[in-house]
Amino acid sequence: MMQHHKTLTDKKWAQYSFSEQLLMIGSEFSRILHLKHEEDQKRCIERAYELIDLTLEDTRWRGRTKELLRLREVLGAEYINKIDFRKIRRYYEYCLDFSKGKNL
Repeated sequence: MMQHHKTLTDKKWAQYSFSEQLLMIGSEFSRILHLKHEEDQKRCIERAYELIDLTLEDTRWRGRTKELLRLREVLGAEYINKIDFRKIRRYYEYCLDFSKGKNL
């Protein structure tokens, strides 16, 4: 998969709190909901994958990644199949809720 965030390193990503990381992942889902072209939507999914992977690699969150792994898994179905915008909206809301500590 192509690297979309070319200047974003794991060290730079680690400067963000867990809430901030989830908000940035959620922003990719928000973008999907506002884009019309499938290619652009797929690129948002790729960027979300990249951010999820950076979050999973962040050692501060060991033991708190089960939900992110599941999100990564179900996101794959959206990438392979036709995007279900109801699911994308739920993923977006999940990231917002999670970032606020509702699911921690």
